[in-house]
Order: sequence, then structure tokens, then C-alpha cells
Amino acid sequence: MLISMKSFLEKIKIVDANQITTFILSFIFLNIALTSVLFLIGVGISNLHFLTSIIISAIVTYVINKKNTEEYSIKKVIVNWLISILIIFLSIMIANIFYDNTWDGNTYHKEMIGLMKNGMNPVYNENSGDVWVQHYARAVETYAAVVYAFTGNIESGKSINILLMLMLGVQVFKFLKKKNVNNIISTLIGLAVAVNPISLIQSTSYYVDGVFTNVLFFLMLELLKITDSKEIKLRSLSFFWVSMLTVICINIKFTSLLICTMFIGVFCIYWLYISIAQKKLGATFKKLFFFFVAVYIFAVVIVGESVYVKNFVKYGHPFYPLKGENTGVDIVSGNEPEGLAEKSHVEKFIYTLFSKTYTWYDKKPELKIPFTVYKDELYSMQFADTRIGAFGPWYSGMLLLSLPIVLFYLIKKFIKKDKNAILLLLILMAIVLPIPILPVVWQLRYYPQLYLLPIIAILLIVLDSDKMFKKIYSYLLITATLVNTLLFVPAVFDNFKSSIRINKQLIYIYEQSLTKKVTISIEDCPNAGARYNLVDKHITNYTFLMEKMEDGEPMYFRFFYKIEEGE
Repeated sequence: MLISMKSFLEKIKIVDANQITTFILSFIFLNIALTSVLFLIGVGISNLHFLTSIIISAIVTYVINKKNTEEYSIKKVIVNWLISILIIFLSIMIANIFYDNTWDGNTYHKEMIGLMKNGMNPVYNENSGDVWVQHYARAVETYAAVVYAFTGNIESGKSINILLMLMLGVQVFKFLKKKNVNNIISTLIGLAVAVNPISLIQSTSYYVDGVFTNVLFFLMLELLKITDSKEIKLRSLSFFWVSMLTVICINIKFTSLLICTMFIGVFCIYWLYISIAQKKLGATFKKLFFFFVAVYIFAVVIVGESVYVKNFVKYGHPFYPLKGENTGVDIVSGNEPEGLAEKSHVEKFIYTLFSKTYTWYDKKPELKIPFTVYKDELYSMQFADTRIGAFGPWYSGMLLLSLPIVLFYLIKKFIKKDKNAILLLLILMAIVLPIPILPVVWQLRYYPQLYLLPIIAILLIVLDSDKMFKKIYSYLLITATLVNTLLFVPAVFDNFKSSIRINKQLIYIYEQSLTKKVTISIEDCPNAGARYNLVDKHITNYTFLMEKMEDGEPMYFRFFYKIEEGE
């Protein structure tokens, strides 16, 4: 029986990574885009959104992949539908296990999710929630609100982190396999790209930098695949994925619009350069231009209407409250680590890269020897918003090993008049240009593209040379990259243990609230999203205080509770 089943699977090659990726990516996209369109016509979120996205994703997967697959089997389609749905539900189950215990996650992220799930329409609502709930980009929160409406657990929406890591890792593996890279190296590079420090440490929270990182990397991969093809065809599967990834990416956070546009822009410049060089500038490039114009209009004007358009119309700037009239929001003062205020932008950047990994504001950055690890760094790595050295204790060393390789290949390609030299230069420009533009240089999570420099160095060696010295160098870089990420794994286990504790506390609070007086305190945050965890556990009988409760029992950061005998 087992032998016959194995031969059956081998015969029809039943598991198709592209079909599964199309299904899952469409599911994420539809939860965001379809919900945003419905917001425009006054329809709020319900559990039907989730089911509708599943059904449409199945149809889209069938239609799109049929056009891109020579041998198409309905058995194969159904099996891959079922695998995709299983992966989605498994990711939701894993997300439910972990409680987000971060400050941002338990305040405006969960608040935005809970309000939309309970009927708030961000297009027409003017007053609900704090300033970030009203004005900030909301792609991740929209996805999470739809999943929350279906599952009844606000933690479910974190499943987007798992789904993106899985899809990106698999697609990097497939790309390298087509380049004749062996299975082990392809797997390790796929892991290094998809399970990067930002995505890993934020995977159990509602911080959105990890989502942005993997969406951006996924987008770049597909743009590379389009560039690498013999002929650029708008009907290709990669273009379909690019359209969805672009819409998602632009609506994750304000900086994602800038950085996403830079990377799409450099690839368009390169395609224009190739078209001119080959004297084929014509219909294809015009189609590409109008394709991206249409995608951007849909992303900004339709999906981003409640953010970019609304902010611009009402407050004079799409990035309000960070820009525009009467902003009143300063994300630098009070957040910048001690000792950096008097330094230049370049100095801040150097200290950010080459100092010990740490989180706090009231400690000066300490430069260190690359590839060293200190005990206090390991403690800092458990926080989703680590500031200095946020890519991990070994990143500075990885960067120093990578830069000579990248520069060597750049010069080599220009000397050989390799057309890819222009592309490499443009990508490097897109990586570096946001550094002087964005003010918060000491938050590396705002510059996820920098993490690609060691990955680019690895790829340049692996795809170019079979020489033993270069192979050993690439192995050293891959090993350093993976070890650096592994240093973050204990923090995930710590979050797992704290999640078990939080779940027990919530159950205890519910039981006690039936007969005793319960007081909940969330310091300095009147509309904290953490209260939706209480709702999900059916905890309704409590008194809320917006001040620190000195004798309270801690649950989350600045979240306390106290049980007293009832009257």
C-alpha cells in the first residue's frame, strides 16, 4: 500500500509549490484587498470574508496555474487546494498558541484589529482608536481582523508571519535549484532569507517589520525571476505574484511605500536599459509601465484609501501624523538611545551596525569586536523592537565579510561588461538610499533591505564559482548567517513559556471573575488592544483602571490585574 502510494505521488508529482504559493498568497491578498474594497461601499468585516477568500483563492489558483502548467491534473489541483488550506489552518493554530506580549502589539495593533473585527469601517470612521489606529497603514491588521472574525481569537492574525516565511523559503529554494545549486545549500539559503532575525523575533507579535521584510524579499525574488527569464511576459506567474505582493507591501507601513517603490523602480530602470540596448523599446515596456501604474493606483487609492488618500485629503500629507500640518507626533525624541542625539546621521548608522545588540533608551551604544557575543545582548534579543544591532550580534561581522565580495563582483562584472553589473549596482543603490532619507537610523528594523547584503554576497559566490576557496568563503557566510539567526531562537521559546503563563492567568481571571472583584490596569493606555484577549476568554466582569496598579499581578508589559473578594 505504501509503495503504491509512493509511486502514485511520484507519477503525478502531486505537490506543486507554485500552486500552494498562489493559493496562500491569494488568500492573504484577498483578505486585505477584498476587505478594503468592501469598506469603500460600506460593508464591514464578517466571518464570511475568510470563507470567501478561501473560495476565490481556490478558483484563482486553478485558473492561473492552468495557464502556466503544461500538464494539469484535477486530482493534483484538489490535493494542492487541501494542502494549502491545511497549511493556513496550521499556521492559525500555531499563532493562537503564542500571545503577543509586546507594548505596540497590545496597544494600537490589537486595538485596530479588534475595532475592525467588531464593525469599525476605517474609510468612514473618524474617531475610534488612538492616532495610529486612525491614520496608520493597516494591511496586516486588516488580514488579522478577518481571521479574528472567523476564529474568535485575536492572536490568529499572526499566522501571516508563518505563511510568508514558508512561501518565501520554498520559493528561494526553487529558484536556486533551477540555477543548479545543490539541495543542502539551496535549503540553507532559503532558511537564511525567510527565517531572518526580524521575521523570527516578530513572528509571535503584531509588529509589522517582519511581515514587511519577507514581503519585500519575496517581491525582489519575483522581480529577479522576471529579469532572469528569456522574455518578459506579463502573463507569467511571477507578474501575478508581483501584483499581489506590491499591493500588500505598500500598505504594511509608511516606510514600506518608499522602499517598495525604490526596488520596483530600479528593476524598471534596468528593464528600460535592456530594452534600449536591445533596440526593443516598444510595446512590452509600455505594458510594464501601465501594469505598475495600475497596481499602484489600486494599492494606494483603493486598498490604501483609508490611509494614504484620507490622510492627504484631510491633513495635507499621505504620511500624517508623521508629516503634514499639525502633526504633533515625534517618533525620535524619547525613543533615541542615549548619546546618539549629538551625533551625525552617519555616526548614528555606524553605531547602530557595530555596537552591542540592545533595546533600551537610557544606555549608550557600545562598539564591540565583530563576531563576539555578550550575555546582555542575548537578553536584548528577546524584544521585537530591539534598536541597536537589531540584526543580531554577528551581523556586523557578516557585513564586513560580505562587502568585499559584493564590491569585487561589482567591479568584475563592469570590467567584463556584464549587463548584470547595472542591475547589481541599482539593487545596491536601492538598499543604501533609504538610509539618509529616513530619520530613525538607529532602528534597523526600519531598514530590512540591509540584511540582504550578506545574502547577496552568498548568492554571487554560489551562482558564479566552483572554486574551492570561494565555496569555503560562501559556507562561512552561510554558517555565520544561520548561527546569528539561531541566537534569536531562545527568545521564541521564552515567548512560548510566557504564552502558557498568560493563558493560565486569563483562565484564572475568568474563573475568579464569576465570584470575585477583578481589577485590570493598563498603564497610560485607555484603549489598549490587550483587552480583546479578555473578551476572547469571555472575561467581562472587571473594573478597568488607566494607571499603574502597584500591588497588581503582571501579565503583559504594563498590564496588571488584581483579584479581591467580591462584595
